Amino acid sequence: MSQSEVNDLEEELRSYASERRDSKRESTLLRRVRALPQTQRLAVMALLLELKAPAAFAFIDRAQLSRSDYLAIFRQGLIKGNASSVKFWMESLSPT
Repeated sequence: MSQSEVNDLEEELRSYASERRDSKRESTLLRRVRALPQTQRLAVMALLLELKAPAAFAFIDRAQLSRSDYLAIFRQGLIKGNASSVKFWMESLSPT
């Protein structure tokens, strides 16, 4: 995927995270994220983490990141999370 395509994906993800969840759109975006090399996935998901939107956490849960990426997200949640957002951090990382 070219850098401009990655930038477009990042912009679409930011837009999606601020809206109501849409399963068809989410599936399309997830396919695009999963097509990225594993090393790029976390970088793209990090942008969503900064938004602290419930839709962003749900999306990250489905992005099929590596175990080490989930641990990095968990650590970031412990550092940056507060009482109002810790629930979303935990739900996005815990198996259901």
